[in-house]
Amino acid sequence: HKILVQKEIDHSILDAILDEKNIREIWSKSFSFSKWYEHPEMIDLIKFHEINTGKLFYTELHYYLYPLIKKYLQFIFVCEKYKNYKIIAPSHLSNQLDNLHSQIEYIPTEQKTESFIHDEIKFQLTNSLKINIPINYYKKFKDVSETLLSKFLTNNEHDNTKKQILLIEFDPIKYKDLLKTSKNYDIQLILFNRRRPIIWNKESFDIIKNSNCKVINFDSKSLKSKIDMDKKIFLKNINNILSKDDFFQTFFDLDGHSFWHIIKPFFKKICKKRMLDAIQEISLTEDLMKNSNLSSVIIWSENGFNEQISLELSKKFGIKSMLLQHGMYWETLENKPQNSFLGGIFHDKSDIFLSWGENTKEYFEKCGYSKKSKIIGSPVHDKLVNNISDVVDNDYLLLATSSPQPNEPFDYNIENLELYEKIIHDICKISTDLKTKLIIKLHPFQGELNLKKLIPKNKNIIIKQKGDISSLIKHSKIFMTTDFSTTILDAFLLKKPVISIKTKNRYIKEYPELFRESGIIHCRIDDLKSNIEKLSNSTLKQELLVKNQNFVNNYISLQGNSSTILSKYLSEN
Repeated sequence: HKILVQKEIDHSILDAILDEKNIREIWSKSFSFSKWYEHPEMIDLIKFHEINTGKLFYTELHYYLYPLIKKYLQFIFVCEKYKNYKIIAPSHLSNQLDNLHSQIEYIPTEQKTESFIHDEIKFQLTNSLKINIPINYYKKFKDVSETLLSKFLTNNEHDNTKKQILLIEFDPIKYKDLLKTSKNYDIQLILFNRRRPIIWNKESFDIIKNSNCKVINFDSKSLKSKIDMDKKIFLKNINNILSKDDFFQTFFDLDGHSFWHIIKPFFKKICKKRMLDAIQEISLTEDLMKNSNLSSVIIWSENGFNEQISLELSKKFGIKSMLLQHGMYWETLENKPQNSFLGGIFHDKSDIFLSWGENTKEYFEKCGYSKKSKIIGSPVHDKLVNNISDVVDNDYLLLATSSPQPNEPFDYNIENLELYEKIIHDICKISTDLKTKLIIKLHPFQGELNLKKLIPKNKNIIIKQKGDISSLIKHSKIFMTTDFSTTILDAFLLKKPVISIKTKNRYIKEYPELFRESGIIHCRIDDLKSNIEKLSNSTLKQELLVKNQNFVNNYISLQGNSSTILSKYLSEN
């Protein structure tokens, strides 16, 4: 599209073919296609120790399927509209177009290699140096390094006199206060991170070392041998499943057009990879739960690969499971399906929901989740609240970005991508016009767009790709974010004015309370400069800060004491 615009060639954009109704239907169908594992013909073949291995990676499959079936439907519409015309297309689209049109001339292009979103880890070593590591190398390095480092943890032993609490995929730096506070109660926290690193720098090492937290390492040769044998046996099941072409041909059908031939190579590859991964993760988690006297298991999402395994096995062994709120959610009834399917925020299977405050608890009840919940506040915000004295106003604007994502229904199209790029460019221009320094903090998500090419070189515009955003908020003059982010709460707690800049057309009919009850300024890019200038009025600024404080006080209860409240609750339940 950009090349055609540069060369002034008249053209139409494929996105224009689909309307809002089409996109919502594709979104819904992608959910359904991602649940292929629920079909009666499949369900018994893909279970290992009564856990459905096909379900464990449904969100990853959706991430791949949604943009693909969206594009495939666009191709169907184009081929039907121009059925009497000759079509010229790049050769890498031949598997999608061959069955749709009889007159296609292909221009030779290189076939793109399909990859899984979780099969490569991006490490941002510095703001300018980034390396990509294949997941298999990362896991080997993680296992070896954590085994070695654990030898320096003198307290890395089970304390059977205390209640054992298993934390699944927790960041020790984020939950520093919880790990520290737990020492004062009759509990021992056990970190079980199969994806997320436990120790990766001196700070994380010191946190673990100075707590009574135990780190799990597996070094049983007999267990590894059994896992290898189970994988060989289960591989026969997988091959049997993937040989059922007739089933998949019928199941993966879009308005009478099967797209099984398109996704078949990727689908086979991801099923083999993830299901064999599941054998290992189920076996390791089962061994841990069987040989530990666990009181509770805490997760922060119900849709993660290892989180799902832990939930299923905790029920098998009679261990209480708890879902801990981990962010500010888009709390509307309209967004309930997405919060459930992709967010995994509801306690469908967990025994109890540990809520930050009354707002989210009430939202869950409106969505039909009225079973047991407990307000414990936000442990991740304790350190922020308890260190608010060092907050100062420096003369810079801070922008937290979140770019359009391929798996969101209305995000990833030419209109939104162009709008997003224009908005980032305009924000930089506005800060320059105002002669104000701008710091841009990129979202940590691995699929985040690289903004360096969009931003003109300017010593007063700095891009930060790593590090904790809270320290940047503390010293900012105004905090800005694109659309919606949990970091808005950080800024409220730190008494910073907040501007949310609309960057996407998502056809939203319902907005959460944040935009109605707080003092956040929610505006389009055209009004950003005037709103920044308005905040120089100290009276207006103070009015907005009071509203923000009222909102965050309702949203996050027990501020500064959440880790203590949670530790006490875990020791008594």
